[in-house]
Amino acid sequence: MIRYKLSGPEDGVELAGADVRVVPGLGVIGWVEGREVRLGAAGLHAGEVPVAEGLGAHLWVSVDGQMALTLTLGEEWRTGLPETWAQLHDLGVEVEVLTGDASPPADLGVPVRAGLTPAQKHQRIRELNTAGRTVLVVGDGVNDAAAMGEAAAAIAMQRGSELARGAATAVFAGTDLRFLPAAIRLARRVRQGVGRNFWFAFAYNVAGMALAAAGMLHPVVAALLMLGSSALVAVRALRSAETGEGDTMERADPMVPPKSAAAV
Repeated sequence: MIRYKLSGPEDGVELAGADVRVVPGLGVIGWVEGREVRLGAAGLHAGEVPVAEGLGAHLWVSVDGQMALTLTLGEEWRTGLPETWAQLHDLGVEVEVLTGDASPPADLGVPVRAGLTPAQKHQRIRELNTAGRTVLVVGDGVNDAAAMGEAAAAIAMQRGSELARGAATAVFAGTDLRFLPAAIRLARRVRQGVGRNFWFAFAYNVAGMALAAAGMLHPVVAALLMLGSSALVAVRALRSAETGEGDTMERADPMVPPKSAAAV
């Protein structure tokens, strides 16, 4: 239970000492001055809810089981979505939108699973994992946290909920989703660079040990070559992490890893 105080505008509307229980995916139930107040989706309310018209997310308010108010919330989808989808498609990444909104826009350009609860989002990620897919979840809401925890990697937006940031393997300190294709290209480039560096170091060290064992390499020279190989591997690693041509990750919006960096 969370105790909090709600203060309205200067007309004196105030709810003090309200006890609130959060129902994941549905809404909140509060008790104010002995009266039960529910705010949330249709499934949260005990009786029938009036039919809501228009696009957007619909919420209902009931007091002691009696419907009091219907709210229609409009959503503004993040900028750059069409460009982001196109770049992800070029990278061979399949995109799916999982949303709790029962009536999302029909022109998003990617498959959409609407009206999902947090448990249903989590189940969808589990299905993809079972099918052998490597899943990256990008989310910002409380209802995304369970799905993010189930995925191989998860990215939360900095302005998202604390629960989502805690479940993520990385936090993006920005709002524009067009960073995502650039982040994937960068991760793939780093992974390829790590593999090349591994084989380079392996071959270099095997050759050095063979020459030293044959007496063809002085120990001091071998030590210097070993230091040189370490420096060369570090330089190669830094080069592999450089943002390539066409990438749009901004220096002002870095990836911040709260727990560990994600490789996609």
